[in-house]
Amino acid sequence: MGWLCALYVAHALTLVAIAWRHVRRPAEALTWLLLGLVLPGLGPALYAWMARPLRTGRGPASAQGTGHVPRGNRAPQASSAGAAERGEKQPSAGAAETAKSTGSAATDAPPLGRAARAVATAIERLTGAPPLPAQVQVLCNGTETYDHLLRALRSAERTIDLDYYIYRDDHVGRLISDVLIARAEAGVRIRFLRDGVGSRSYPRAAAERLAAAGIACRVFFPLRFPWVDARLNHRDHCKIAIIDGQEAFVGGINVGDEYTGRKPGVGWWRDTHLRLRGEAVSQLQAAFEANWALADPDRAARAHGWRNPADAAAECDGPRGADSATGGATGRRARPRPWRPAMSPAGRMWNVEFGPDPLDDADVSEPPLPARAQTVAGRPDAPVQAVRDLYFLCITQAERRVDITTPYFVPDSDILAALKTAAMRGVRVRLLVPRRCDHVVVGMASRTFYRDLLQAGVEIYLYEPGVLHAKVMQVDDEIGIVGAANYDLRSFRLSYEVCQVMYSRPVAAELTRQFERDLQHSTRLVIAELDAQPRWQAALHQAARLLAPLL
Repeated sequence: MGWLCALYVAHALTLVAIAWRHVRRPAEALTWLLLGLVLPGLGPALYAWMARPLRTGRGPASAQGTGHVPRGNRAPQASSAGAAERGEKQPSAGAAETAKSTGSAATDAPPLGRAARAVATAIERLTGAPPLPAQVQVLCNGTETYDHLLRALRSAERTIDLDYYIYRDDHVGRLISDVLIARAEAGVRIRFLRDGVGSRSYPRAAAERLAAAGIACRVFFPLRFPWVDARLNHRDHCKIAIIDGQEAFVGGINVGDEYTGRKPGVGWWRDTHLRLRGEAVSQLQAAFEANWALADPDRAARAHGWRNPADAAAECDGPRGADSATGGATGRRARPRPWRPAMSPAGRMWNVEFGPDPLDDADVSEPPLPARAQTVAGRPDAPVQAVRDLYFLCITQAERRVDITTPYFVPDSDILAALKTAAMRGVRVRLLVPRRCDHVVVGMASRTFYRDLLQAGVEIYLYEPGVLHAKVMQVDDEIGIVGAANYDLRSFRLSYEVCQVMYSRPVAAELTRQFERDLQHSTRLVIAELDAQPRWQAALHQAARLLAPLL
C-alpha cells in the first residue's frame, strides 16, 4: 500500500503545482484540477502535452512582432497617435513620405471621435505600432477574396509572403500554387508558411512541387511523432498574404474550396477578408517575419537542392540572380517543369464544378476606402494578451454601438463583464453568432453565456444559413476590426493571431452594411428559447463550459 500512498501524494503535488502556475487564472486552474481529479494520472499528462508554458527561445524581439509592452519612461510615440486622430501634423520624420505613398485620401480623412483616439493611443502603447495610412477594401466571402488575391499574386514583381493556418491541396489551393510557381520562375522571391496542424493534410508531393520551383517553405510547429510537445497546442492561426511589401490580404479566409461556399457537403460559407495598400502593410510584414522566424524548414523542401529554407529570409532581400535560376554557377540542378492542372473545355483554370473562372467577370473597379490602420499580433509567448486587450478596449470605450460577428464565442470573464456593462450603460451591443457551430463542444459552451448577456441588454442574433466564419467588430461607426482571432481563450492565450484595426468611418460603414445584410438571414435570440431547452441539454452545455479554458 505504500506505493499507492506515494502515487497519491505525487499526484496531489502535481495538481498543486499546476494550480499554482495558473493562480492568476482561476477558471483555467479549476479546469485542470477537475481533469486531474476525474482522470488521475491522465489529467497531468494532458497538461504536460497541451498546456505547458511556451518558451520558444527564437524570433525577433520587436514590439510589433510580439505584442511586447515597451519599457522605459518614454511613451512609444503616444503623441503621434493622438495627433494623427486629431488631424494635426505628426512630428515623425516619415510623415511626408507616408502621405505621399498612401495618397491624400488617407491623410485628409476627418478627425475621429474620442473612442477611436483612446483605442489608437492604447494600442500604440501596447504594441509600439502607431496608426498608419492605408487604402482598404472589404472583401466578403471566399470567391471575391480569391479573385483579388490571384490578381495580386500574378502582378507580383519582387516578393510574395504567405502565412496560412489552413492551406489545402484542392482546386483553390492548386490554382494559387500554380501562380506561385509561375511567379517564382519569373524571379519573384516567395516564402510559403503553413501551420503544422491546420495544414497537416497538405501532401508532401504538393510541398515538393513548391520547393522544386525555388519557393522557400516552412511549417509552423509541425506535428511529429510522438506528438508530445509543448508547442502542439500553440498554432499559427493567421491568414496573411503580402505582395511586394506594398499590398496585403488579411482576415478569416484560409485557402480551400470550402471558402468559396460551393463545396459539396459544406454549403454556404460566410466570411470577411481585407485587402490593404500603403504604409500600414509594414506592420503586417513584421507579424509575418515573427512567425517565419519561429517556423521549421519543411522536410519536403529540404529534400531539394534548389533552395536552403534556413537561408530564405536572407535570400528574400534581393532579386534572384541568373545563375540560381538556371542552375549554372551555383551548381544547383535545373528545376523540372512544374505540374499544371487540366484546363476546362473553355480553357479556364477555374474548376468547371465551381462555374467559370471568376476572374473573367470580377469587378475590380470598386475604389478602396481611406483609413488609418494598426496591426495587433497576439502571441502566447508575449507578456500581454494583445488581442484580448484590443477587444476589451473597444468594448469599454464604445459610446454608441458595438457590433460583433464571431463563429466561436467562449469569452473570459473580463470580456463578458465588458459586454454586459456596455449594454447597461446604454451602448447598443449586438452579437452575431452561428445557429449551428461547426465545433460542437464550442457551440454548447457558447450557449451558456447567452442568458447573462440577454438579461444585461445585449442583442444576440443566430445566423441561419451555412457556416458563419467572419471575425469582425465595429465600434461607434469609426472603428473596424477584421482578423483571424475569435472571442475565445484559444485566440486570447494559445494561438498566434493577427487583427487589423482600422480607424475610418467609410470602412466602418461598409462593415456595418454587411452586418445588417447578415442580420436579414438571422434570428434574434430571446430568453424564452433558452428556457424551452430540455434540462439534460442545459446540463450538457454547462459541462461543456467547464472545458472553456481548453477550447
